[in-house]
Amino acid sequence: MLYLGLLERIRRIVAGYIDSVAEIAVKLKLTPGSICLLGLLFASASGCILYIYGSSLLPYAGILILLSGFMDALDGAVARLTNRVSRFGAFLDSTVDRVEESIILGGIMLGGLCSIHAGLIALIGSFLTSYMRARAESIGINLAGVGLGERAERILILSFLTMFGYPGIAVIVVAVVATITSIQRFIYVYVRSRSL
Repeated sequence: MLYLGLLERIRRIVAGYIDSVAEIAVKLKLTPGSICLLGLLFASASGCILYIYGSSLLPYAGILILLSGFMDALDGAVARLTNRVSRFGAFLDSTVDRVEESIILGGIMLGGLCSIHAGLIALIGSFLTSYMRARAESIGINLAGVGLGERAERILILSFLTMFGYPGIAVIVVAVVATITSIQRFIYVYVRSRSL
């Protein structure tokens, strides 16, 4: 419980910082769509570096992964500030998120920086946590903040450990965290659905 409280406080602090940057982005006339595509570009560049150069340019790949995650958070903040929140925007954002994670994890796997088994478990776990949230919301249960490894945490793990030269360990940590999160969400939805 102490960990979850600390995590929630960190999320609020980061959200406040992102909102401040979003105000600057609005003044620069950046749209949520352009920011979303910029995030995809950063993720694609990191995946290519990981695949082509392997372990030789890990700090750059890690920075690009971090920038990709930051763009993902920023596009939503800009959409809220400019009243451009839409169903299609949410759909596009969610779709691009899955593509970005596939590219990053695929780059690490194809670059020979982790085992295929760990990479597949990380990829399946990441997709499953996001799918469970979408399905839960469709039956009226909000899973925001439920679980140790939401996308933001997974991106931070991948970016920092890759930056410091440990992409293989990053993938293993993501695989474990995503699996735990999937179990947490399953139990949460089971309990909540019985009380609805």
